[in-house]
Amino acid sequence: MRIQNIVKKVCAITLLFLSALTAFSQTTYPQGIYLLLRDLQSKTPTHTFHATVIQRKSAPLYLLGGNDYQVKSQSIQRREIRKDWLAYSDGTDLFINCYPIGLQSHYSKVLIEGEYLFFNAGIRESTVTAIVLPTALLFGLAGGVISSWIIAGKRRPYALPLSTGTPIQLRKKSMGEILSVEPELQAAYMKEDVKTDQVVLRKYIKLVNSHTGAKKREQKVKLNIAESEFTKTVDLVLYRNKSKQKEELLNLLISDSISKEMVINSYTHLKLMYSSKPIKVCAGDESSCIYLDYSEKSTLYVNCSKTEKNPLAQLEIVDPSTGEWDSELARNGQRRRKRKAEKVKQ
Repeated sequence: MRIQNIVKKVCAITLLFLSALTAFSQTTYPQGIYLLLRDLQSKTPTHTFHATVIQRKSAPLYLLGGNDYQVKSQSIQRREIRKDWLAYSDGTDLFINCYPIGLQSHYSKVLIEGEYLFFNAGIRESTVTAIVLPTALLFGLAGGVISSWIIAGKRRPYALPLSTGTPIQLRKKSMGEILSVEPELQAAYMKEDVKTDQVVLRKYIKLVNSHTGAKKREQKVKLNIAESEFTKTVDLVLYRNKSKQKEELLNLLISDSISKEMVINSYTHLKLMYSSKPIKVCAGDESSCIYLDYSEKSTLYVNCSKTEKNPLAQLEIVDPSTGEWDSELARNGQRRRKRKAEKVKQ
């Protein structure tokens, strides 16, 4: 009987441990690239390009440093993936680019989602520099290489608050500050025996996310009520110029309801109304999508292109000065094309 009780307890602890490790099985972020913090906040990818995620092997990881995952794409430059992307979702997992947030190069897998994104990553780049350079000066190149190897594979738990985009290394003090908004959770955490254990950290990040999520849902209901009393329209200008364009039709779908065909030298002007969701503009084959959040600008310009060099449709939001000039060129080209067509009919 006693042995059965022990076995039951061991099984219960094992299940608890496994459930903590697999607290999050599939990402809630749609597949695509996230360039801005607001894209992560709204869970709307900046572009829906496909990329490949590869788990790095131990040898290059320890030799060169960086984090556990590499993201590659045939159509996008490596430098852009390394420096410009904030995150990438393959539809199953969300990967945070650690380079722009100061946690060495490459990507880390998000293990828990919510207001706080939980992940494990390398030591801060500033700390690496502070350790490796002095060691190299004191003990030469060999000393610098050895110290780099020692710290390259070390991982620390982090939480990335979507409100700020600045990663927080999870220690007793920082966890206490995160949980300060929920005094009951903070008190329970302070009673834990090992406060920096991975299972404990994940448990409380998940709990604070669920509490924060409930508050946000309540705020959203209030916002929707306010939105019913306030609406704003925007002028959306879509254009396609002649320069380096492929002689192929480009089909667009706006807000899942409006279809437009863009040949070379095309200009389309739409008046749309904002709602609680961003305005979605996609190429017909879904190879590229952009999402237009609420803006104080009265007119938004989108440059549409499909070139010989990059046969996939490219949609780009441009600044008003560039958009106004380039769209007018496309509009004039469209007028000339129509005049020629009318002469042929005559």
